[in-house]
Amino acid sequence: MTEHRRLHYAQVEFRPNPARPEEGRLPMGMIMEFTTPEYWVVGLAARVAFPPKALEGLDPLSRELLERRPSVIEIEIGRLLNKAEKPGDVLKLLAQYNQWSIHVTEPKIAQLDERTRKTDSIEKMAQHYAFVLYQRGLTEEVVAQPRALKKSAATRKGLPAPKVAVPEDTTPAWMIPPLLWTQPRLKTKA
Repeated sequence: MTEHRRLHYAQVEFRPNPARPEEGRLPMGMIMEFTTPEYWVVGLAARVAFPPKALEGLDPLSRELLERRPSVIEIEIGRLLNKAEKPGDVLKLLAQYNQWSIHVTEPKIAQLDERTRKTDSIEKMAQHYAFVLYQRGLTEEVVAQPRALKKSAATRKGLPAPKVAVPEDTTPAWMIPPLLWTQPRLKTKA
């Protein structure tokens, strides 16, 4: 797989209690890193809002951090961009330096979707990739935690369950348009 056909991505989570990372974990969005033949791109796709119930019990500092999540993550990305040497490095560095309340998961790699064309803008590509990754994350979460989902009326009546269930707090307008950082791609950094 050639480098410009790879998408590096990581989830960004808020963890109110780093000692118990799964307790109260809030997905904040995702960071992706990919290249085109001309550019190296880092993008942040953040959630628009959180369910009010998820914010109950958080201290004022945690609430402020969640309100300012795009700018907090933007500062972190800006701080590490110059240290990266090749595609995927920005996410590795973010995961290494952000393991506490703002937690960046270990990066993963996916093959880029063939539906994007050479004529697509970087912005359009980032939005498409963010949506695909978000949908993939929902599916993985549903498979990993089936008891967390409500049973449908069909299931309660003994009919087969629907193949895909989506948690209640998700809506089509879940994402702030991605923030992007681009730089010309140098042949030595491929």
